[in-house]
Amino acid sequence: MRVPKYSWLFGSLAMAVLASQAQAATCTYKIDNEWNTGYTGTITIANNGSAPIDGWTVGFAYSKNKITSSWNAVFSGANPYTATAYDWNKTIQPGQSVSFGFQGDKNGGAAETPAVTGTVCGNSVSTSSSSKPVVSSSSSSKPVVSSSSSSKPSTSSSSAPTTSSSSSSSSSVITNATNDDWLHTSGSKIVDKDGKAVWLTGANWFGFNCTERVFHGLWSVNMDVTLKAIAARGINIIRVPISTQLLIEWKTGKAATTSINTYANPELKDKTSLEIFDAFLAQSQKYGLKVLLDVHSAEADNSGHIYPVWYKGAYGTAEFYAGWEWIANRYKNDDTIVAYDLKNEPHGQPTGSDTFAKWDNSTDASNWKYAAEETAKRILAINPNALVLIEGIEAYPIDGKTWTSKNKTDYYFDWWGGNLRGVATLPITVPGHQQQVMYSPHDYGPLVFQQPWFYSGFSKDTLYKDVWRDNWLYIHEKRISPLLIGEWGGFMDGGPNEVWMKAMRDLIIQYKLHHTFWDINPDSGDTGGLLMNDWVTWDEPKYALLKPSLWHASNGKFVGLDHKVPLGGAGVGLSTADYYAAGGVEPIGL
Repeated sequence: MRVPKYSWLFGSLAMAVLASQAQAATCTYKIDNEWNTGYTGTITIANNGSAPIDGWTVGFAYSKNKITSSWNAVFSGANPYTATAYDWNKTIQPGQSVSFGFQGDKNGGAAETPAVTGTVCGNSVSTSSSSKPVVSSSSSSKPVVSSSSSSKPSTSSSSAPTTSSSSSSSSSVITNATNDDWLHTSGSKIVDKDGKAVWLTGANWFGFNCTERVFHGLWSVNMDVTLKAIAARGINIIRVPISTQLLIEWKTGKAATTSINTYANPELKDKTSLEIFDAFLAQSQKYGLKVLLDVHSAEADNSGHIYPVWYKGAYGTAEFYAGWEWIANRYKNDDTIVAYDLKNEPHGQPTGSDTFAKWDNSTDASNWKYAAEETAKRILAINPNALVLIEGIEAYPIDGKTWTSKNKTDYYFDWWGGNLRGVATLPITVPGHQQQVMYSPHDYGPLVFQQPWFYSGFSKDTLYKDVWRDNWLYIHEKRISPLLIGEWGGFMDGGPNEVWMKAMRDLIIQYKLHHTFWDINPDSGDTGGLLMNDWVTWDEPKYALLKPSLWHASNGKFVGLDHKVPLGGAGVGLSTADYYAAGGVEPIGL
C-alpha cells in the first residue's frame, strides 16, 4: 500500500492519550503520515465504560499547524478546531470506538501533537512518542514508510472486528452469468477469447487489506454509486488489495462483520467482509468492471506492506498457498475476477537485513521466484483461465555476484516490487499454463522517494535508460510477456513529480502497457488519490493527466473488458464486443 502510497518517511508517531478515572472514554491523537509540508492524522474515541456514548464533540489546537481537509467528522473553527459527530457515528457502544481523520499543513514547522479536549475525553495529560524518519540506506530502494500503510484514517467503529458465520460458505463456488471474458497472453499482448488485444487500464482501491477489512470510503459513500462513477470515468479494472489473514478468515468461515456507513449503504447492513466483497463483485459486473486481486500483506494490517516478504507470524507460506487456492476455487466460474497479483512489493536488501526477497533457482523460503511459481501452479490447476501476475523484488546481484554479498555495489536496486531483472535468465515457468503468466512492476516519483535517477533535468528518455528498460521494460520489448504497472501515481506538484507522472503516462500510452493507477483513495499519504476527501469529488487535474492512458474509442467512449456489458452501464461506454464490432483498432504499442 506505499508509504508507498504511503509516505516516504516514517512519519513521526505521536499520540495524546486523554483519560481520567471519572471518564469512560479515551481519546487518542495519532499522526499517521508526515511529509515535507504536511501530514495526516487520526483521532480515535474509545468507549471504555458500560454505557453508550450518544453524541460527542472534541477539540484541539496547534501552535503552527493547520487543518486543510477532514473526513468522518464535522469540523469547525480555525485553530482551535472542533470536531463533532455525524448522525451515523455519534453513538459509541461500550467496548467500541469511532475514528475520524484529517490532513494538515505543517506551516513551516513539524507535525504537532496537540492535547485533545472535550467532556467525552475527560481530564488527562497528553503524552507522545515520536520516532525519527527512517529511510532506506540505499538511495535506490523504496523506503521504510509510515506505520499507517497505504491507508491513513482508522475507521473502524469497533475496537476489533467481530466474527460471524458467513452465509457465504467457505466451500461455496460463485458462478457468474457469462464466463466469456477470460484473458490470456500472446507475446507482449493480453488478448480475449477471440484473440483480440485488450487494454487493462485501471486503478487501485484499498481497504480490504487493512484492519478495517473493507474498502475505505464506505464510511461515507455508497459503494454502488462510487463504482458507477469509477466505470464512467474509463477505469475498466480495479486492483483490490487484500491480506492472507483475510483469506484464511474467509476460508474458515470467520469473516468479520465490518464497520461501514449503513445510512449510505443500507443494502450492506450487517454484512460480513466476504458478503460485502461479493456485493462488490456483483455491482462491478453490472457496470462492466473487472477485478484484479492482490495479496498486499500477510496480516490484515494498515502497515502490512512494509514487511518485506509474503509470510509473517501465523500466516506463513503454507497459509499463503492455502488462501490463494481457496479464493481461486471460490471464484473459478466468475470472470469478474480476471487476474491475481500474487504478492504486493516483495522487497528487502541483502546488505542490511536477514529478511529479504530474492530471485534465484533455489527452494529457499525467501526465494520469491520459487514461491510465486508454486502459487501460480496451484491457482492455474484450479482455474486455468485466470491471469497470474508476478511482481519483482528490490535488489538483484550484478553479474558475477551472489546473494551472500553485503556490499551495496554488488546489487542493482529499484522500487519495491520493481526489480524484474531475474526474469531475463530465470523466468517464472508454469508448464501448460504459460499463457496465463505475466509480470507487474511498480514505479513511483520523487515525492515518494528521491531516487538517484531523479537528478536535475531527468526526463522520459533518461528514466528509460536509467531504470525502466533494464529493470522491467525489456520484458515487453523482447515479447517475453505483457506488463501491468500495478502502481504508479502521486501528487500534482507542478514540478518534478509531475514530470515523472507525465513520463510514465506517456510510456504507458506508447507501449500500451497495462496499468492500475495508485489510487482511488484520497487517504494515501504520499500520493493522494483520484477522489478528494469527500470521496465524491474527483481531482480533475490528476484525472486529466490519467485520462489519455485509459482505453477509449475514436468517438471518445471508454472501452471495457466485458463482452456484453458496456463500461459504466448502458449508454455510457462500450463493451469489448461493441468496440470491435464498430471497427475498433487493437490497442498495440511498441
